[in-house]
Amino acid sequence: MENVRPTATLERFPMIPAPGKVTLCEVANLVRTLNASEIGPVDFSLYLNFPETYHQIMGSNLKPIVPTKIPSIRVTDSVDNFIVSSHEGWIKGLWSSLLDGGVSEAMRFINQEQNIPSSVRQVVASVVNFWDTLHKGRRKLVVRLYPHYGLDTEDLIEKYSSVRGWKNGWIRALSWHPTFSKLALALNDDSIRIFSNGTDDGFPYLKSPDQVRVSGLAWRPHMDRELAVAAEKGIIVWSLDASLKPTANRARLLTASGHSPVTSVQYSANGRHLLSSSSLDNSIYIWCSNTFEPFALHRYGGGGVPLARWSPSGNQIFSNTPTAAFKVWSANKEWTPNRWKTSGLPVEAMCWAPDGGMIIFASDSYLYTILVLACEEDFVDVENARSAIPVFDLRTIQALQEGTGDTFKVGGKVQQLCISSCGTRLAILFQSSDVVALFRVQKRSPDYLYPLGFVRGFSQEFPVAIEFQKNLDSGSALLTIAWSSTRLQHFPMVDNASLLTNRLQQEEQLNYYRSMAHNRTRDSSSSSAHNSLNISGAGVGAGGDYDNTSSFHQDHDMSAPRFKIFSSP
Repeated sequence: MENVRPTATLERFPMIPAPGKVTLCEVANLVRTLNASEIGPVDFSLYLNFPETYHQIMGSNLKPIVPTKIPSIRVTDSVDNFIVSSHEGWIKGLWSSLLDGGVSEAMRFINQEQNIPSSVRQVVASVVNFWDTLHKGRRKLVVRLYPHYGLDTEDLIEKYSSVRGWKNGWIRALSWHPTFSKLALALNDDSIRIFSNGTDDGFPYLKSPDQVRVSGLAWRPHMDRELAVAAEKGIIVWSLDASLKPTANRARLLTASGHSPVTSVQYSANGRHLLSSSSLDNSIYIWCSNTFEPFALHRYGGGGVPLARWSPSGNQIFSNTPTAAFKVWSANKEWTPNRWKTSGLPVEAMCWAPDGGMIIFASDSYLYTILVLACEEDFVDVENARSAIPVFDLRTIQALQEGTGDTFKVGGKVQQLCISSCGTRLAILFQSSDVVALFRVQKRSPDYLYPLGFVRGFSQEFPVAIEFQKNLDSGSALLTIAWSSTRLQHFPMVDNASLLTNRLQQEEQLNYYRSMAHNRTRDSSSSSAHNSLNISGAGVGAGGDYDNTSSFHQDHDMSAPRFKIFSSP
């Protein structure tokens, strides 16, 4: 990959919203905010003529379903409960102990088994110790080449998670359903909560003994009750049938040798196959969604595959590594990969363009694109594509804040990239910046990415996860943002100002006259300082200043564990 740096930087962005202002929506390329101290429970749908889907996902409707206890489906015995049948024989028992419990369990078996002759016992113990020495030496070499192999499981998952602060935060994953208005959240107790458009599905709380250290979620397209969960032991596939009682629901555990912890799961667009990868396994697995039979794509070389993603057509797979290399696998070439290499650091995050014509990824605080060519067979030809093109410099800068002249640190390494289903909006979550960067995607423009602005939250909070609602294709978008304060925000992005309704115009005119009457009682200096329109419609709640940076929000408190739904649909 050519080491060419883009000229566009974060300095092209509009100024950071002033302290005390909260960013709540984007309309006609303008990011709008409202003073946090003046925010009331305003129904945003009263002012914007959103598609019907937006009305369905209002904060008042996007509600947690009443928790229902789902009993454990499968219980795994620990090593301490492992017992070798007496009729197995000591050779088979030793082998089983070694496979199930490792060298320590094999040594314990040797010391406890009475049927092993003393001379054989010494030889076997020496062989086991020699094996242990080789294993430790190999591990030291692997850790020297790939330092993440030396991390404990939680630190390893956090290193490659798309969620900022995965280990100690309140959320571990979130996923919008690609077909329905349904949202799944994995919380830090490894339970999964399901939110929908007001319909009581009866399965709000998913928990299983195998569901430990959840790192990813994936809904099966066209199936509203099938959810895959990436976890330490493998993949848990939940099949939730409303016609069955909770005790009859199934949580199937999918495992493969050496394929753990699973750090990435995704269904193909047609829902027929499930893709999984692990940061400690060099193989990518494609599972049949109906039979759960696995098919492995082997990658030679170490390091694991922290992230793997289907192309929209399902004929390509992107996979990254902990090194500077990444691969694109092609179904038309019997899943043989094309290897790419970055300028030196690993791929931090990536996403496919919805039409499959482009791969967008971040590496070393730069944003790149790979243009791919559409072919008659409906796959993309990466081998004949041009080299990766740097399109934006995301390195840390000190950006100016509105109204104060103070600076605010933004940019740096990328935690997550998300593109809307209509392909017109791109959102970037940084590893150490307290804002989300928003771009408008302009396919036929020399400036491929147009900076829209930054999303800023309340004081003392920062974004930890982002996800676009997937079942919208009208040109508008809805970005869900999880904040460190346990607040969940729904951030609408609308193409043009013509969506403003007559109600908004009438409300502004009414408030104009209210403002005129109010200003007569104030001095001229105060009057000039408060010249913007105040939105506070009857039955809507307290409003705030409405200008190029105005919008509205709605809060709802949740419990067990506590978090808030912050909605501006």
